[in-house]
Amino acid sequence: MRGPATPEMPQLDFRNCPAAIDTYGKLFRAGPAREDGLRPLADAIVAATGYSGYIPEKRETERVTISVNCGYPSRTIALTFGQRLEIANDSKLGFAPVLSGTFHAATLIAPPGQAGDPVKLYPPRPGHFVLGDQLQRFVRETVVVLLQPLHTVSDLRGHYRIDGVPTGKLKIGAQLDWIRSEEQKDVDVRANVVENVDFVLTYTPEASVIAGWDSGIRYIP
Repeated sequence: MRGPATPEMPQLDFRNCPAAIDTYGKLFRAGPAREDGLRPLADAIVAATGYSGYIPEKRETERVTISVNCGYPSRTIALTFGQRLEIANDSKLGFAPVLSGTFHAATLIAPPGQAGDPVKLYPPRPGHFVLGDQLQRFVRETVVVLLQPLHTVSDLRGHYRIDGVPTGKLKIGAQLDWIRSEEQKDVDVRANVVENVDFVLTYTPEASVIAGWDSGIRYIP
């Protein structure tokens, strides 16, 4: 990423679990600056589009586990439309995940230490959702539901990998909701070759999602 350092989120209350500051204490997660001034960017969604033919999703479920430090493994969760999201909990606190824009007849609890079934959520449509929590108010997650399965999320080193991409000319796009930045590139995928595609997303404070609850953000179709 290019731009100033990520700002802190002072309005969030971490008294229940101070360790969660490492995940949710800043607007977005980025590593230290390199010699060229760029920083590795975590939690950016990367997707391949523009290919011909149909590629089915291989898994019915995307399962994530809240860590002992009260954080999700990534601030962005990518799903294919039709998948359900399952949330397990390794922490000592109870979590009650809630997905923006969806109906909830009852409060669903992910019990501490996985002492029960994971919470199951079913996004009703493609698009962007905010995943919050009725018990642990510091939780700020983006759930992106796409129409195709060739997607992933960058790790803390800014790395990503998408397997099973068909050969030929297609597009690879990256974006991070919290900073409203995206980039897309054309790539010619060759058989038995790992294609490296690098992106630089720009953080402009005036364009960022300060509270993290803006649902009117575009999504990669």
